Amino acid sequence: MLFQVEALRQVDAFLKARGIPYVVIGGIANAVRGEPRATHDADLKVLVQGMTIADRPKDWLDIEKILLRQGAKLDVGYVRSWLIQFADVLEMPTLVEHFNRLWEEASSGR
Repeated sequence: MLFQVEALRQVDAFLKARGIPYVVIGGIANAVRGEPRATHDADLKVLVQGMTIADRPKDWLDIEKILLRQGAKLDVGYVRSWLIQFADVLEMPTLVEHFNRLWEEASSGR
């Protein structure tokens, strides 16, 4: 993980110096907000004209862990409002349905 952290620091400095917005995703982001998982890379998305939504099983598993670990701290209304907009633009209503199902499961488990 040390290599990924150092690589991320260098990328962070490079992108910030050029005013390029980005977000850290994948295993490193999940280790901070969700539950650590093994990773051998540092994933990030450069934000070009907005945000990208992935619909991969691994991403939904990460979201589930974040909901379980951080649920009470999350502004779920805010998250849901953005997700509804993304789902509408992307014509992917299942994004909202999947999130709502995970939220219900996480909420009932507390």
